[in-house]
Amino acid sequence: MSPTQPNASGRQPDLELLTPGHDTGWWDEHCSSAPWPEDFWQVDGTINPHW
Repeated sequence: MSPTQPNASGRQPDLELLTPGHDTGWWDEHCSSAPWPEDFWQVDGTINPHW
């Protein structure tokens, strides 16, 4: 995985993957596939260091 994602478009792609039951690579507290947190990617496309 790259530490940057300059063309990140938010959670919408994750939500579209979850609808048919695909895995997003992020899991909730019940070990179910979930969308990535909105604040995971910073505006410049780098990973938020608080994660």
